[in-house]
Amino acid sequence: MARLKALAPEEMDAEQKALMDEIANGPRKAPMNTGPGLAWLRNPKAGHIAQQLGAFCRFGTGLTDDVVEVAICTTARYWSQPYEWWAHKRNGLKAGVDAAIIDAIEDRRQPKFISPEQEAAHDLAKELLETKKVGKATYDRALKIFGEKTLVELTQVIGYYSNIALQMNCFEVAPAEGGGVLKDSAVS
Repeated sequence: MARLKALAPEEMDAEQKALMDEIANGPRKAPMNTGPGLAWLRNPKAGHIAQQLGAFCRFGTGLTDDVVEVAICTTARYWSQPYEWWAHKRNGLKAGVDAAIIDAIEDRRQPKFISPEQEAAHDLAKELLETKKVGKATYDRALKIFGEKTLVELTQVIGYYSNIALQMNCFEVAPAEGGGVLKDSAVS
């Protein structure tokens, strides 16, 4: 059970309601009082900044949706964050990421990719998270595929979702009952 409870609208102050409205009227098209929203609502000023960066990372980069979701799933898996995993596994499948790829990421195996973009995003995220750096071969391949601008965006996605995973792990945020299970989750 999360350390922070979801707030009902009548429990929110004006700043919290404004943040919920901003999220609901943005590209997510829904209020977010679960997942990362649990923490954002406790500090609406920081929540405003976080949700804007998150909206950019999900909907505003030069990356395709499937590539974004591979990067997010790789990041969520690294941090063993169950809510982030649950949400983005679903999003990945909707974006056309093969279920076998998502299963391999969950099992910490190297997926068999058909898309060079998905593979480059996964390999860069995995190497960066696990070794804290990116070797020349991985960097050169990602740079060739994405170009500088979009490679900056890819690292922004990895960093943003690392931030969210750490925050949700601190506050023990997991999906609702029946929302799925992540093997060796950081949150029980």
